[in-house]
Amino acid sequence: AVLYEVIGQSCKEQMILLQNRPREPIELDDGSWQNVLRENLLALTEKAAPMYESGYGERLATRLYLRFEEKVILRTLEMLPHRWLLLDAGCATGRGSAKIRKTFDALLGYDISPAMIRCAETKQWERATFMVHDLEMGLPVKDNSVSLLLLNFGTASEIRGIREMFREVHRVLAHNGKAVLSFYNSEALFYEIGTVPYLPSLRAAWDEVRPCLDVRVEGETFRIFAHLFTLEEILNLLPANLRFIETTTFPTISSILPDINFGEAETMILEKLETQLAGESYGAYRILVVGK
Repeated sequence: AVLYEVIGQSCKEQMILLQNRPREPIELDDGSWQNVLRENLLALTEKAAPMYESGYGERLATRLYLRFEEKVILRTLEMLPHRWLLLDAGCATGRGSAKIRKTFDALLGYDISPAMIRCAETKQWERATFMVHDLEMGLPVKDNSVSLLLLNFGTASEIRGIREMFREVHRVLAHNGKAVLSFYNSEALFYEIGTVPYLPSLRAAWDEVRPCLDVRVEGETFRIFAHLFTLEEILNLLPANLRFIETTTFPTISSILPDINFGEAETMILEKLETQLAGESYGAYRILVVGK
């Protein structure tokens, strides 16, 4: 009831926003559109890189999700019998692997964005290598060499050749190695209730008019490639030789709240509620843990 009251109060402002929203030319063919999305991604990362760790995750739902994802990674870490190579695929500035890198013999990070890699390299981590690399081209890593592979913060949904990526994950994982993969969930509550008439607290929102992901950074919207998945679709893509371990979804309620500032006390209360609801099918992100 509270959520629908919020929706009603926000309706007028959001409808004006939607009416004034620019659209890319619809006559673009698929190849041209994919090129536009790729250039948008590079422009997005160029703008987001300097504030990626200090300000990019300040929105409520994004902040809560990143905390939750970190817990999943730490829990997966405890399953590992060895800690040789940590592969952070789509590493951005290395934020996702920062807290666990010292427990591995080496860290290797790939990202398509030169701006993100430049920021990662300024940290001068020991036994860490960061490289500009497009994940659509596979993983240039030796077979059976990776103890833990990360595709976090929805990155798995931003890879067009996800079936081929699953094969690559299996190839590079060492025996008993694990991978944590984050997807955008097509069964999220945000989509179940229909398009909410206001800007939600997540930075990204699915655009149904022109299938892609709209990411908002400092007043600009960047459209990038993404695919929404159901759990069934993901499992159908999973190779038989990759062992399914667990899945969960997050966030739930916070993903459809409007973009307003919550105090720390309110955030803690909401985080407890979100944690209790984690695992329900309607979270905005779906995290999959697989092993070899």
